[in-house]
Amino acid sequence: MRFFFPSRTAPLFLLLLAAGFLVGCGVSDPKSPKFVIAKGKDVKVTRADLDRAEAQFFQQRGISKTQLPADQLLQLDREAARQLVLQAVLARESARTIKAAGLEEKVKSEVEGIKAQLGGDKALDERLKGMGTTRAKLKEDLLKQLRVREFLRVSVPPSPDPSPADVQKFYAENKAKFTRPLTVRVSHVLIAVPEGSAPAVKAQKKGLAEAARARVVAPKGAQDFAKVATEVSQDVASARRGGDLGFFGPGQMLPQFEKVAFATAVGAVSPVFETHFGYHFLKVHERRPAGSVSFDEARPQIAAFLKQAKDSENLKAFLAKLEANAKVVYRLPPPALDLPKPLSSAR
Repeated sequence: MRFFFPSRTAPLFLLLLAAGFLVGCGVSDPKSPKFVIAKGKDVKVTRADLDRAEAQFFQQRGISKTQLPADQLLQLDREAARQLVLQAVLARESARTIKAAGLEEKVKSEVEGIKAQLGGDKALDERLKGMGTTRAKLKEDLLKQLRVREFLRVSVPPSPDPSPADVQKFYAENKAKFTRPLTVRVSHVLIAVPEGSAPAVKAQKKGLAEAARARVVAPKGAQDFAKVATEVSQDVASARRGGDLGFFGPGQMLPQFEKVAFATAVGAVSPVFETHFGYHFLKVHERRPAGSVSFDEARPQIAAFLKQAKDSENLKAFLAKLEANAKVVYRLPPPALDLPKPLSSAR
């Protein structure tokens, strides 16, 4: 959107805008930790809150704040401030409407799951200590998350399934996009090798992989691939499915893994090979040639996509309504105005 002002009044407008931006705001330095970035009904976000959220954002992505240009940092400020506002509004509304009593068992279950994943009570407490928090704070945070989740579930019910006509229309309008490359369906067994392992350890792990492969290719008494994968594979997620990784195409797996998968015949078991995860062997169950995806094949994915898009739209509308009801005022610098060039520059 363009804003047009006579060239002589533009500086005055900008001066008034800057003055209005700082009037009545307490701490006036936008860089001060106490500077209020956003304020509304029972909601306040300070520069310190925003800095903490953004520090976590950069840490998770392994990048430095100095790597982003000023305009992108300003955009990040706006997006992060709105996320913090929405978190505060959701926490307030969910605490008001969702009783904690019904969620206590779920909190306990979540804590047990985290503890099991980390390896027990001691490992959990050490991790929490390293994060500068406690188990009580963890439970408090989990309760807040579960309350918000339940609040959104009851406040934004799932949208109805799209009609067959809508699914058919989407396919017809996007038919050119419904193509697929060559894909294969593969199961594998992984014997993991820790990074930096000594040659003797690697040799021992490779021997375990070779022994497991021998069980499924033995001339007599060969065992079912899925049974062996379930028993010995250290890729826990796929081991639960008998090693099944489903269908994948080029660019979806490690290059070394794809090279073996696409070179192995349907029904055959590959030799043992190495990736940075460790030693694998795999079996190819099915191969689908590249080509168009039929409507019948695409129908479930289209229906799921349309439903998810509608659910997302409903959620965005609900969050916008909550934000409006909270009467939130943001105090971040406004976007740069796209002012017309002086008449002298056009000559």
